[in-house]
Amino acid sequence: MQNEYSRGSNVTIHEKLFGFRCRCPFRMYISNKPNKYGIKTPMMCDSGTNYMMNAMQYMDIGKPTNSNGLPQGQYYLTDLSRPIHGTNRNVTCDNWLTSIPAAKSRTAC
Repeated sequence: MQNEYSRGSNVTIHEKLFGFRCRCPFRMYISNKPNKYGIKTPMMCDSGTNYMMNAMQYMDIGKPTNSNGLPQGQYYLTDLSRPIHGTNRNVTCDNWLTSIPAAKSRTAC
């Protein structure tokens, strides 16, 4: 499905909290969100059409995420942007995903 969509030149990577109040081991509480409880999902979207191109489930249930030695934000940035590596697209993300090592890394975007 990802190969069929013609991506624009600008993408954004951000996390979204899908409101969810039932019991589940990876439900999160974030006090400054409109829905306080939910499932956090980092995703990559086309900035022009708001089409979601890639997403992952955020797992923070007391166990460290297998991030191959990378900081968690850089891991999600690298993994979500993998389909567009080497395509010279502009990637915009917030401070949770941004770091100096991620900016210097050629594998991040």
